[in-house]
Amino acid sequence: MGKEQGRLGIFRKKILIFTLLITNSLTLPSIVFGLELQGFSDVTYTYDWHKQPANAADPNTNGTVALGELDLFMRANLSDRVDFLTEFNFDSDPNTNEGSVDVERLQIGYLFNDAFKVQAGRFHNVLSYWNMTYHHGKQLYTTVDRPDFVKFEDDGGIVPTHIVGLAVGGHLVTRIGEIEYDLMGGNGPRVQNVDPLTTSGGSLSPNSTGDDSKNKAGSFMFRYMPGGIRGLGVGVSGNIQQLRFYQADGLTPVTIVSPDGTTTDVVFQQIYGANLTYLAHNIEFLSEGYQFRDSNYHGKSYLDYVWYAQLGLRINRFIPYSRFERTTVLANDPYFVALGTQNISKTIAGIRFNLIPSSSIKAEIQFINTPTNNYNEAAVQWAFAF
Repeated sequence: MGKEQGRLGIFRKKILIFTLLITNSLTLPSIVFGLELQGFSDVTYTYDWHKQPANAADPNTNGTVALGELDLFMRANLSDRVDFLTEFNFDSDPNTNEGSVDVERLQIGYLFNDAFKVQAGRFHNVLSYWNMTYHHGKQLYTTVDRPDFVKFEDDGGIVPTHIVGLAVGGHLVTRIGEIEYDLMGGNGPRVQNVDPLTTSGGSLSPNSTGDDSKNKAGSFMFRYMPGGIRGLGVGVSGNIQQLRFYQADGLTPVTIVSPDGTTTDVVFQQIYGANLTYLAHNIEFLSEGYQFRDSNYHGKSYLDYVWYAQLGLRINRFIPYSRFERTTVLANDPYFVALGTQNISKTIAGIRFNLIPSSSIKAEIQFINTPTNNYNEAAVQWAFAF
């Protein structure tokens, strides 16, 4: 019995040593890679009425139920200083109902400290406060949708909402309050899908895979939050770029012809803006305004203006809100001729009900005025995050 117990003890020791060796060989590296995944989507019913003139071909006059974008947001900390972020958007073309996938953001960053971070990739442009704060998920919006002029490029927006290149930014805490700054530089956008006959109807493209111009785009945003007034923020921003115009193939250039007969194939653009926000004591106040300074090779310049102001009040799980937005552009500005942009004003009133923190139901009405059409639009949206 003694010999057998001894042999059994030796056998157990060998098993223990073997197990430790296997365990050590499977030990994870000291850096643990974690992935944060979040998604957003919505379902929205829209109905238009009192169109002047009536447009029976518009599906919204019949009432339309639309699936919103399926937005997937992923973030990973590769170390205590290096992080990665990407955002995929699954959408469908309203004209063809065909689906598409866009990489909305893809960025790698290195954090030196809170005051200085360097990133490379595709970003949401810091030019717009809304664009940098609310991104794609409509559950993040109090309202059903973004203001018209800060919609994304493929949705008819006129303010550049993406930029591909490099970014630096940081956050500083001082005696007089907090300061945030962001600087971006990279590919300048183009206007594509321009109809060669009317030289209009185009859309912005951020040139994600290559730049058609040697002149790069640059953007900045500086915001100040005073220490003595909680929730108040004020900022200034700007964007400088050069744009050219192309047909649907993305290769054939187009010369834009303005109503006054002026022609140009390139626009030098400067956009300068300011924003004022107050988010405290159950009050949500957002406002932004921008001036476009567009000029062509002939030295002719144009000044155009866009702005919005939005107010909401949180009452338990309800948020009644309103917004006014206005786009005022010159008829001969070649940039807005190419995009087919016209003057428009919108007055919006609605209410949001938070079912749970990650889901809400919104109902709103819009009163829309353009030079050619005055109409109203009602919408009900169920938005959610997961």
